Amino acid sequence: MTEEVTPKLFCSPLNFKNLGLFTITTELPATAVNDKGENVIVSKESFGDRVTDYCFRLDTYQNNGFIRTNRYYPNGEVDESYEMNEI
Repeated sequence: MTEEVTPKLFCSPLNFKNLGLFTITTELPATAVNDKGENVIVSKESFGDRVTDYCFRLDTYQNNGFIRTNRYYPNGEVDESYEMNEI
């Protein structure tokens, strides 16, 4: 018997606080699919000296062949970068 997985919807707007709420009951890294059918990996990433210094990282495998990486920081900052998907 296979277990059904109920997809979750991301809270809008996408920010650190809402990602924290979304992932509170989810083991990270986790996978998702966005509204464009693109695969997304959600993870936490350290960025400072303290254990509590982390951001949420979303890697979106875009349909155009690029991987978009967004990082959402506790202070509200967001950064975005792109790389070519080599697969």
